[in-house]
Amino acid sequence: MIAVIGLPVAYAATRVWGAQVLAALNRVGRLNITTLVLAGVVGGTLVAFELASARQGSMFRLRLPLPAGATLGALVAASCWWAGSRPRELRHAMGEHNDQLSSSSAGQPP
Repeated sequence: MIAVIGLPVAYAATRVWGAQVLAALNRVGRLNITTLVLAGVVGGTLVAFELASARQGSMFRLRLPLPAGATLGALVAASCWWAGSRPRELRHAMGEHNDQLSSSSAGQPP
């Protein structure tokens, strides 16, 4: 149940807060998987804390423990890193494949 509610919130927080953190880490030259996942842990914990405090007196309470928020933040940060690295790997693989195709078919007629 936590993932059903928590993951959309985590992805929305990534769009709002994570993009700024990503740009800041890139600007200072510290953008790597470790710092990004640590930033995700901090962001997920902050979102879980905010959800817990904002829903304290409401009719419908959403319980997202701080460790669950931290875990969701780390998972979203890691998935964003993976999604961002996949196009680069695919372009690299396609480039190698195209080079092999062009060199193997250089002496053959079309």
